[in-house]
Amino acid sequence: IEVFLRSYVRRADTLNEDAAEPLLAELAMIREARLGGWYEFVRGPKPGLHDAIFAFALGQFWERSGGATTLTAEQICYGAGSPGRVFKLDEDSVVSRLMRLGDLTGGAWQWVDTAGLRQVQRISEFDPATVISLAYPRTPHRQIAA
Repeated sequence: IEVFLRSYVRRADTLNEDAAEPLLAELAMIREARLGGWYEFVRGPKPGLHDAIFAFALGQFWERSGGATTLTAEQICYGAGSPGRVFKLDEDSVVSRLMRLGDLTGGAWQWVDTAGLRQVQRISEFDPATVISLAYPRTPHRQIAA
């Protein structure tokens, strides 16, 4: 556990130049809690997470949920293996991403918030792998002069 934590968390007592910077500290996924010696996951909006990656993870989660035509916001936020739990997103962040699903999926998945029931409906078939390329735009290759 100590090796794992040292990979993700900067230690306050290693401020000298000889100390190695943790490789994964820039991800800011884990932090030391206010009470020294305890650690916690950082839950929040994750602005670096592209909506296409979120949609792909949601599609994978949806497949494992037994082919239902709807998923509730609660399932997507807190269910085992859900995008909310996997990416450590807070509920507001998940809901704001769900609201944008209609545009991303061409209307195939729609956010519905009526009478207190917050859910995503599958209106038509959609392969979330088709939007992955939006998260990783291609850069043109440079030709090297001989």
